[in-house]
Amino acid sequence: VIGTVVQIFEGQRTPAKMLLIGSSSQQVIDILNDNPDVVQWRQKTAVDLVTGREKTTVYVTTKRSNKQFPLTSPDLNRTIGKYIAEKTEHTIDYVNAELILYMEIVEKYCFMYTEKIEGLKGLPVGVSGKVVSLISGGIDSPVAAYLAMKRGCAVKFVHFYNETINTKESIEKIKQLVDILATYNINTTLYLIPFKDIQFEIMKTVPRKYRMLLYKRFMYTIGARIARKEKALAVVTGDNIAQVSSQVIPNLKVIWDASDLLVISPLLTYDKQEIVNLGEKIGTYEVSIQPYEDCCSYMIARHPELNADKDIIDKLETRIDIEELIFKAVKSAIKSNA
Repeated sequence: VIGTVVQIFEGQRTPAKMLLIGSSSQQVIDILNDNPDVVQWRQKTAVDLVTGREKTTVYVTTKRSNKQFPLTSPDLNRTIGKYIAEKTEHTIDYVNAELILYMEIVEKYCFMYTEKIEGLKGLPVGVSGKVVSLISGGIDSPVAAYLAMKRGCAVKFVHFYNETINTKESIEKIKQLVDILATYNINTTLYLIPFKDIQFEIMKTVPRKYRMLLYKRFMYTIGARIARKEKALAVVTGDNIAQVSSQVIPNLKVIWDASDLLVISPLLTYDKQEIVNLGEKIGTYEVSIQPYEDCCSYMIARHPELNADKDIIDKLETRIDIEELIFKAVKSAIKSNA
């Protein structure tokens, strides 16, 4: 957020929070429309905004979504422009102006500013509902979570760890990533799910080449369970088509089938460099590239299955007490707020 806001109420100026309008963060002055001297205040405020600048040409442009306001946009442009010309050394030029003064008249306020700075764009977090994001220590899943936030989703996080291989440092890395993402989010929560017992049970009966598929299916099922607990609408993942063996399309189909909620994967068609660039932009990349132990790769084949058959997977899962393992994992989850 960039700039300073001044609110004007009955002639008094008081600090206020920066306003985010559309896709731009702006230096804004706002005025109550029901102020009896509102036009006079607009004129004085317009002069304040252009005072101190070198002599230049000015263009006044108004957007008036509040059609009940007594003056039309052209009327305001002429009134404010004339006043600026009278009270400053600036001249008004509606063709090749070097400085633009913007006015936006909404229901209760008029916002005035001279600069637009591109913001994050997207939708306010929360307007699209709540989702659960499966987050690892890699580059992709934090970026996927951020993109969900950008489209208005409030995100809760779920991370799976195996006590046998995951160190305290790797868990701290996850918390650090979530803390960074919390700056874009609201009411951020992290669930740490113990995964060792599930993996050990899979290892007892499932051939190596299928293990990662079952690991992932358990993760998506548990992610959906946590989502329902949080009254969330979907599960978000960092999947990217064909980036690794579990993300080829036949395998994705089998893995996603384990979730009884919608699966959202914002990065499916991104190039890796595009994902890296986004990670750098939002501040997660430098943390993501720090070493960590990925429990998805624990005791799997060097060449995992690339064309999963759902019937085979279903048969393999009959050897495991899925519900009991999921119940214990969810019950043992460690929940914290960022």
